Amino acid sequence: MSQVSFIILAVFFALLIKWLSRVLRRPDNFPPGPSVLSGSLAAIRGGPKALFKMATALGRAGHKVVGVVFGPQKIIFINDTDVAREALGRDEISGRLTEVFTVDGFSIGGNFGVIDSEGAVWRRNRRFILRNLRDLGFGKSGHEDVIQREANSLCETIKNGELRISKLFNIPIINILWQMVLSKRFEMNDTAIGEWIALLNEAVGRDVFIQNAAPRFAERFPVLTGLKGVMDNFKKFRDGFDKEISEHAENLGDSEEPSDLVDAFLIEAKRNPAEFGDRRQLNDCLLDLFAAGAETTATTLKWAVLFMALNPDIQRRCRDEVWNKMGKHVTLTPDDVKRDLPYCQATICEVQRHARVFPGSVPHRVMADCKIAGFDVTENTLVILNIDYLMMNACVGGFDPAIFEPRRFIDSKTGEFNELKDFLPFGIGKRACLGDTLARKTLSVFFTTLVQRFEFRRTAATVFDEEKVLFGLTRSYDDFSVDVVKLV
Repeated sequence: MSQVSFIILAVFFALLIKWLSRVLRRPDNFPPGPSVLSGSLAAIRGGPKALFKMATALGRAGHKVVGVVFGPQKIIFINDTDVAREALGRDEISGRLTEVFTVDGFSIGGNFGVIDSEGAVWRRNRRFILRNLRDLGFGKSGHEDVIQREANSLCETIKNGELRISKLFNIPIINILWQMVLSKRFEMNDTAIGEWIALLNEAVGRDVFIQNAAPRFAERFPVLTGLKGVMDNFKKFRDGFDKEISEHAENLGDSEEPSDLVDAFLIEAKRNPAEFGDRRQLNDCLLDLFAAGAETTATTLKWAVLFMALNPDIQRRCRDEVWNKMGKHVTLTPDDVKRDLPYCQATICEVQRHARVFPGSVPHRVMADCKIAGFDVTENTLVILNIDYLMMNACVGGFDPAIFEPRRFIDSKTGEFNELKDFLPFGIGKRACLGDTLARKTLSVFFTTLVQRFEFRRTAATVFDEEKVLFGLTRSYDDFSVDVVKLV
């Protein structure tokens, strides 16, 4: 080797070592966590499930916040409720990932909707949705009647014998919100909405970690990273919602009296086209509401049936409480559950604790350099509340966290329901779940109505197997069967 070649090679390796040391070096005063190399490898090999597992292990070791570096992306997991309440209540930690992805001329992302938007757009959309849903009856007694009717309609379809628990709850849950959003109600055998639910289940089951952490890489290799499948799903949803919006606009005409949320948006667009004239905002808001209404509560109820079948003594105690305090035939309300059924209320919370449908909050993007628990956090770092850790390690109430035990939510002295500090199924802070009140009311009515009228018995194949837990945007469980005995 010539002297010149040796010098060139030496310079090349020196630059390579310098680059690697910079890339693999954790930032100064960054929260404790795995090395850049081990964290990146875990993310690539195991996706978000591996990162949550890593953050949870460090949480058990006493770390309230955990930092992971994946390539250029820094991620912080919060394992402490007090830290989360302070950090996630701040404006500078309330942003979202608003990357725009374009594949084959079709784009998704950007500052649209209510879940993935940020800043003024998020505040405007959130305020508009809440105000108009309230005007349309959301949260009032009339809307509780809708929840009861949908629970009753569901019960009418359940017969004695083996019951496959797949998408049983999606349609009635959609109907509760959709009647105010689109003036529509679907029957249980509606094939069109069934196709949309299947599409949604496929979408929330996808692992989108790589797309969030390395957006340009995902855009360059959309098939390899799964981005193409995500975008195909989005296009079908957007086309379907565009059709609904166009039909509403045609039927609305010049009327100023909205019959649902879509009408209200279209009327506001005429008055204020600068802020409401882009129908893409409405389209993405509809997708957010559809996903929230159809997936999270329905998935929680699916978990509830599984846990009741696996814990017959707890199921029997819930039924006895309903029958003894309310009766066998009374139509139950959310207030009934809150006021008179503490054990049922505790059992619903225990279902949510074990299910952890959202193992973590939607990532918060840091919008300006700041500190969290004394550590330095730079702009564009992602901050995630580790709900999985809090539910299974902090929210224990004096009982073994691994067992299904509703009594952890019961005050041992008074016998009253006691919601634990670290019980955060809907998140915390400025970006906490928009529909938590509706979700709580829906779960309380559906759960108590089901245990009042039916007994769910395990079959030989009804077991809990961690391998059957599906970990995507939500944490769900594979389809299963139970034996049903109709009691009322």
